[in-house]
Amino acid sequence: MFVGVIFLLVLCFFESIIMNFDLGWKRLDYALKAATFGSKRHPKGRSLFPKWLCKYDFFVTVPHLTGFLFIYEFVHVARNPYGGYPTSLLAWGWALLALCCGTILLTVWKRDESKLPVIEDDPKFQEVLGSDVGDNDVYDDGVEECAILTDDDKLESTTGTELLMPIGEQGQADVEPKGEETPNDEASVE
Repeated sequence: MFVGVIFLLVLCFFESIIMNFDLGWKRLDYALKAATFGSKRHPKGRSLFPKWLCKYDFFVTVPHLTGFLFIYEFVHVARNPYGGYPTSLLAWGWALLALCCGTILLTVWKRDESKLPVIEDDPKFQEVLGSDVGDNDVYDDGVEECAILTDDDKLESTTGTELLMPIGEQGQADVEPKGEETPNDEASVE
């Protein structure tokens, strides 16, 4: 049991360090916004809130507390043999812990230059970074933005069964051709 607990603390500590130095706060903030962009609750993407507390946790609380808890648990288990098990079984646990921690250290130092594009050039963040696009506008790649449907809205391009079909079979559903659209007086602003 102590191998799993101590290894998890070491893993969380190194992950927080890697996220601080490789991913960075700005990319994490934009990634959350891009992942939730266009959702019903957060149509413009979700932001971290309260930002000051999230930033403090990202830079200070998580790395320091996981590092401290790792050292505390390591010293505690080293002084007090875990669960009264025989020494031979505890030796296996320490060997497995050393193997797991050694694997982390070996893989952390083996790294290349980041292949992530600069945030401003990353196509995943284009919507988030400032293209204020209205509903149903067409983007550069020809894909229309999905509108948020309410209970009163009707699906125009798909049927209910088509939404449940696997991706390859969606175009094969029996869809009646759509008649001429009538303009919606409430939606048009002139």
